[in-house]
Amino acid sequence: MQEIPKIVEAIDEMYMAKAQAYPSKSCHASKIGHPCARYLCYDQVAPEDKKKPNLWLMQRFEIGNVLETVTVNDMQNALAGQGIRVEQTNVPIPENEWNIGGKIDCKLVMPDRSSIPVEIKSIQQFGFAKLDKVEDILNASAVYMRNYYGQLMTYMHFTKSPVGTFIFKELGGAYKQIDMNYDFDFMLGLLNKAALVKERVDLYREAFNEKSGDINLDDYLPERVKFSGNVCGKCPFLSRCCPDMANIEGVENLLDDLELAELCKTRDMLDSYAKDYKKADDAIKAHVKAKMAGAEVGAEKTFLVDGFSLNAKAGKRISYNIPKDVKGQYACEAVTIRTKIESIAPDSE
Repeated sequence: MQEIPKIVEAIDEMYMAKAQAYPSKSCHASKIGHPCARYLCYDQVAPEDKKKPNLWLMQRFEIGNVLETVTVNDMQNALAGQGIRVEQTNVPIPENEWNIGGKIDCKLVMPDRSSIPVEIKSIQQFGFAKLDKVEDILNASAVYMRNYYGQLMTYMHFTKSPVGTFIFKELGGAYKQIDMNYDFDFMLGLLNKAALVKERVDLYREAFNEKSGDINLDDYLPERVKFSGNVCGKCPFLSRCCPDMANIEGVENLLDDLELAELCKTRDMLDSYAKDYKKADDAIKAHVKAKMAGAEVGAEKTFLVDGFSLNAKAGKRISYNIPKDVKGQYACEAVTIRTKIESIAPDSE
């Protein structure tokens, strides 16, 4: 029997052969929104310490490139009859004093010859469902997704465009558009961050050349941000910046508490289901409350929907409107503990 080649293994090896950690030549627009300026410095001067992308990420990059081409083609065909041109530029933003780099995916050229930058993102179904407005991007839990906002804002700044738009393509084929306006104050913060990164990188390179490399890189970098699993735990420079997470100032080592670790894993697994449950539960209760508007205390009604019955009963709640000056006399302080649980596993949308 003729031997069949190991096709999948060959493909995987092909992708991993491309997995290299190259130094960035600039503060890239796709990363400028990152909360840690130290990371942005490492990205330019310490490529040997950067964790290489894994197989999943390499293949995900390839899918993103393919879907970007598909999206541009769909946009061109859909908007041609409206007198709007879609130009896939991939042209670098102009050189600038902050050493910010990046390439705009495409732009819309309107009938009045004005243009609108477009950033195309392919995304899995779970993340796709979470995005409806620009605030969902800016306040996303994942750092890589929050970076999208700064990326498009940067493109709008360097193209002098008052507006820009995201086109999200879900891997199953669906599209979603989210528009955003230029925010001067937010962009000023990005420019200040880029200026700090450029200053520190230039200082390090100058000292490196003068002393033939006999210097400590960390002496030239911005301060570390407060340790966060969502930021530091997912950073490709984690082993360089925080080689021993358990001994960082302000961090207590509980790695031997296996019960707590198991509880965190269970919570993480159920997190999305719990959020979806609460969202649906709140919406159902609001819907029923509206149907019961004007009902007297004790009134009861059952609503039938496909597959479910909803029983509603009007009740009474007593509240006390105590004046602030009176209420303040009985105020007392107590210690509260707010726990924020963050995964330190790699992002996978």
